[in-house]
Amino acid sequence: MPVVPAKGDVTIRLNWWGGDARIKATEKAVKGFEKEHPNIHVDTEYADWTGYWDKLAVQSAGGNAPDVMQMDELYLAFYGSMDALLDLNKTSKYLDLSTMDKSLKTMGQVEGKQVAAPAATSQYGVIVNNDLLDSLDLTLPDTDHWTWDEFGDFAKQVSDKSGGKIIGAIAPDNGYGLQLWARQHGESLFKGNTVAISP
Repeated sequence: MPVVPAKGDVTIRLNWWGGDARIKATEKAVKGFEKEHPNIHVDTEYADWTGYWDKLAVQSAGGNAPDVMQMDELYLAFYGSMDALLDLNKTSKYLDLSTMDKSLKTMGQVEGKQVAAPAATSQYGVIVNNDLLDSLDLTLPDTDHWTWDEFGDFAKQVSDKSGGKIIGAIAPDNGYGLQLWARQHGESLFKGNTVAISP
């Protein structure tokens, strides 16, 4: 069934997490949206990271989830596979995602449905202490096309050359780092509610 805009005045709820800067930016965007769509009023709700997910779980279980919500990829498969999120393909007449980069767009897909429109993605970087490398007489290799194995090998050199006094690297030890690794190896972290990455 296609999504059809409401006629007349409507109120929708928008929920997100974040600090002061995100609150100000979101409220500014909401004012711009309401100016462009004067028949739509947006009630906003926000919380810190932990409080946000607790509140969203309770609201969703009670059938009172917000109309628009910020969603982290770690929770997307769970909410998307429960049909708690709208298939945005049904809104293509009003929400054009055709110009979005394919790799970014697929981040919002669960079981073939486009249940989210990613707002952004982050890049990882490596911060290097060149003074430390100089003191160990090590030269950073060409990092333009660094592989994970090369990164690990160089980190081991730092640890070995320092006699174990220095940790060569602190690996990205969060869900996003694992997600990036999975994608670089042609895998995905989740399939529905199941962890899909190979051991």
